[in-house]
Amino acid sequence: DVYEIVFPSYIIYQVRNESYCSWDDYNIRKGNRLYIYEKSKFLDYFKSVTDCCQSDDGDYYPGEWIHYGIDAEDHVIDIISHEKPIIKKISK
Repeated sequence: DVYEIVFPSYIIYQVRNESYCSWDDYNIRKGNRLYIYEKSKFLDYFKSVTDCCQSDDGDYYPGEWIHYGIDAEDHVIDIISHEKPIIKKISK
């Protein structure tokens, strides 16, 4: 099956060659090929290098940040967004 995944508004993303990726038990995720991370080093890193992030009451601007991961054919794609992706099936 072929899908189109569009993030209308992302905050940051990275693309890595899968040959250079390794699993880290620190990361906690759910899903299969398209993941949502409950905890990740990428999200921790992002929070540490931004200064417009968290308000005094613990909310994140402009909304909750979610780390999505996509295992593609030869790449691992990480996206942090405050909006859910739009997923559309293109073909079988």
